[in-house]
Amino acid sequence: MKIILGLVLLFLTGVYGVIAQPSENVISSLSISPNKDMIAIGTLKGTLTILDLETLMPLYVLQATGEIITDLSWSTDNTKIATANFSGLIQVWNIISNQKIFEVNLMKNNLVGITEIVWDVEGNYIAIATQNDSAYVLDANDGEIVSRLLTKETYDIDWDITGNLITSGLTGLNIWELNGSLITTLSSPMDFPSNLGFSPDMSKLAIISTSLDSTIYPALITHGLLVFETNTYQLISKFPIVTDYGIYDILWSSNNRYVAIGSQDGVLQIRDTLDGSLVNLLTSPVNMRAFDWIDDITLIYGNYSASI
Repeated sequence: MKIILGLVLLFLTGVYGVIAQPSENVISSLSISPNKDMIAIGTLKGTLTILDLETLMPLYVLQATGEIITDLSWSTDNTKIATANFSGLIQVWNIISNQKIFEVNLMKNNLVGITEIVWDVEGNYIAIATQNDSAYVLDANDGEIVSRLLTKETYDIDWDITGNLITSGLTGLNIWELNGSLITTLSSPMDFPSNLGFSPDMSKLAIISTSLDSTIYPALITHGLLVFETNTYQLISKFPIVTDYGIYDILWSSNNRYVAIGSQDGVLQIRDTLDGSLVNLLTSPVNMRAFDWIDDITLIYGNYSASI
């Protein structure tokens, strides 16, 4: 079996094509820097590679974890990047000096892992969602635990415009203070929210909310795309999402209109949040975990295919 890795450009109107094959490793996560100059790629072998986004030539290659990098996140000043693997190892790198700032293992001997990692806007803290009983906030300078959020199993986490945290998972959609105190739980019209994402202007929050019919084997999964305005977190709209598989991530385009939704069945859906319409749909032979927006109408995604 030959494994082929590629970065692919996807316009709203269709696939442009494979634009890079940076290594033999398989892409497991990717993220474009806030200034749109670089792209960070994590692989199944634990390698962290930083590419120039215009030329796609490698700028830095770092050996991060030795195992799959499940998520990564840029600091807003574009100088640092945090990586996470499923077993709980967090590493923070200064890409200018090519040096590791710190590493910490949150999960240690636990068998469940990290689902999301994200910097705050000021670059002082890193928030981490886990499938354990907690989410965590780390000091971005030394990795010390600042607070522990008693979230139970959590699928996603992000910072809102006020510096509070919002989490989604089995206990619902919750808003927390930095010190770990629960502020409120938002109501959801479905069983539980699995993924969340703020629009770039922070005016809207998109949620993937999920219902499970456990009487059916395998369970029937029903997803909804929910859009909230963020001043009062009132629900603006709700649209059905067609997939019987779990969702990996939801990301907004830079014009605050479209969302890209990647799922475990290898499908990347582009949805218009104004009416829920399907703008484009990309299918892949593997799960759709690694993707990001370049601009209003263009995405880049990491894809691998197997051929006998």
